[in-house]
Amino acid sequence: MTTRRMFVIGSAALALSACSSTGKPSLNANVIQVDEPWASYYSYKADEPFPVAGIDIRKIPQQFWRQEVAYSGADAPGTIVVNTTDRFLYLVQPNGRAIRYGVGVGREEGLNF
Repeated sequence: MTTRRMFVIGSAALALSACSSTGKPSLNANVIQVDEPWASYYSYKADEPFPVAGIDIRKIPQQFWRQEVAYSGADAPGTIVVNTTDRFLYLVQPNGRAIRYGVGVGREEGLNF
C-alpha cells in the first residue's frame, strides 16, 4: 500500500537524482575565433583558479562589447557609472577615459541587451 510518506520520500529521491552530473562539461566548447582587440576577454580561460567558459560574442551586438571610450563626466577614476537608458556600465579611468561594458537592465525585459 502506498502511503503519503513513501510518496514524499520517492519524490525527494527523484528530485535529487536530477542534480547528478555525468562529468565535467567541456569549457572550451564555445571557443570562437574573432579578430577584435577585446575578443580575448570573452574566450575560454583555462588558467584561472575557476575556469570560465568562452562565449560566442558574435551573438552580442558589437556596441555592447568591452571597449575603452572617451568619458567627460566629473566622476573620479575607479567610479562605476551605470547608464540604464543606453545599457552601458562605465569604469572611469584617468585622463578622461572609461572602460565601457554593455549591461542588461530591467526586470520587465528579462535583463536583455
